[in-house]
Amino acid sequence: MQSIQHLLPTQDWQVIALVKGQLNNDGHDDYALVMEKTLKSSTSPARHLLVLLSDEDEFNLGAYRLIISSHYKHFIPPANTERGDPLAHIAIREGLLELRFQRRSASHFGSDNKNISVTYNFKRQPGHFALNHWQYYSVNPRSGLFSEQIINLEKGQQETTSGSMSSPKHQKSHTPFKTNKTWCPGDIKDVFEFRPER
Repeated sequence: MQSIQHLLPTQDWQVIALVKGQLNNDGHDDYALVMEKTLKSSTSPARHLLVLLSDEDEFNLGAYRLIISSHYKHFIPPANTERGDPLAHIAIREGLLELRFQRRSASHFGSDNKNISVTYNFKRQPGHFALNHWQYYSVNPRSGLFSEQIINLEKGQQETTSGSMSSPKHQKSHTPFKTNKTWCPGDIKDVFEFRPER
């Protein structure tokens, strides 16, 4: 934490999640962290996603330094007192930045009666992080009916599964998913409503 402290805001912010790993494959640790505004007057304090990448120090040959590569201000949703914290997981693995969000059912009846989990994987591209893999899973806690959609943008594939948690027989399909569009975290305004488009 000390090695990155000088890069972080010093007032009215706290780190609520911090992970390190390899994002640009240079053999040096990179960091991803979620910061939350600490103002007590706000019931839903803002959250920012920061990505710090190791970079060769042009003034010190052979040495590396950390720089703020990306700062996304609207991607991470604030905590919800009724449904809990939507940020369930953040990690760096196999060169990808992975974030998972979850939302519990708001009621026992109606269209909002679903537990939802959404996972985003972003891959480092020149100047930004691009969505590489997206997974959406929803289940009705009363009926056990679920649906899952997985889109691998790098491979151009989509997998859809649906069925009942109580039955081993599920409907599954595989279809091509081709798109020329790219999405970075800054393009995604609502992590639960977003869907990759062709």
